[in-house]
Amino acid sequence: PGGMSGPYYDAVKQAADAKGVSLVAGKGNDGDNLFKKSVWVYDTAAFPSYQAEVYHQYHDGFAFGEDYPKSYNNLRDKFVNAGTLDSTGCPDIV
Repeated sequence: PGGMSGPYYDAVKQAADAKGVSLVAGKGNDGDNLFKKSVWVYDTAAFPSYQAEVYHQYHDGFAFGEDYPKSYNNLRDKFVNAGTLDSTGCPDIV
């Protein structure tokens, strides 16, 4: 909450700085920042988050070689089975 003025911003900025990643205030309808070493930071009061389709959770990346370990990929089924990741009503591939 609070975006770049929020109570957690300093800790997030410190972690981002350690990795050479810049934090940018999100304004909505922001462009893609893939490969730009930047992260959009939104105030969740102005921009609440919504769960994406189950298919979009815990999959490998789309760039060549962006394969994550099976332990990560398997989290989707674990959370679906636990009821913490739920259908959005859109067709899913589970």
